[in-house]
Amino acid sequence: MKKLLIILSAALSAAFSVFVIYPHYIGIPVSVSRWDEQHDFYEICRAEDLTVQKDSTYRTACFESGKSLSKLAGQNEDYVGRIRDPYATGGTFTVANLYFHDNAYYILYDFGSDTDNGMHTYMAQALYCKVSLSGEYDRYVPFPMWAVGFGHIPNDDAVEEIFENLTFEELCEFYERFTDGTAEIYYENQKIKVDACDMFAEEKYSKVFCIDYKNGRFVWDEGGEEEVILGI
Repeated sequence: MKKLLIILSAALSAAFSVFVIYPHYIGIPVSVSRWDEQHDFYEICRAEDLTVQKDSTYRTACFESGKSLSKLAGQNEDYVGRIRDPYATGGTFTVANLYFHDNAYYILYDFGSDTDNGMHTYMAQALYCKVSLSGEYDRYVPFPMWAVGFGHIPNDDAVEEIFENLTFEELCEFYERFTDGTAEIYYENQKIKVDACDMFAEEKYSKVFCIDYKNGRFVWDEGGEEEVILGI
């Protein structure tokens, strides 16, 4: 009997230890694909709700949770800070959790809260912007501004956020995390050139998107032909 009690005690202790050390493994995985690869998934967090809805490209996932953004951030070692939403209505800014893993950015933000039951509707997505080219599929580019995953640049919001609300040093901090050659920073000229891919991630384009911070403009350079997308 004493031996049985010892075995049961050890088993319960081990189970409890696993629960304490790895709480983020409990629940339904919330994963989205990279900006440049549809079938390479990254798990941002876990959801209590059984329903995790994804878009057709798997780059966006929607779920419900009773946890706060801060609590969800604490469950992922890839959390690097917060990023604000320049598209928020009513003159206020909301924020998103920002994650960086394996040379790709992801965000998690509160899409709406139900005060009756305390549940939050969260949206997780790869962080990128879309560049529309005439007669071509959209190009996806890693970009330090969220909500543009649903829209396109050029737009006035992107110009204001990048060239008026962010410093060049802040842009450098964002792109310096890439260690695979996705971005090249020209500190003296205050330019950042970034890779792109098509919307199906079937083809990649090297250093075709340029943030020309010094001159306040976005430039597309493919095949040696520069096209100013938009600027101040």
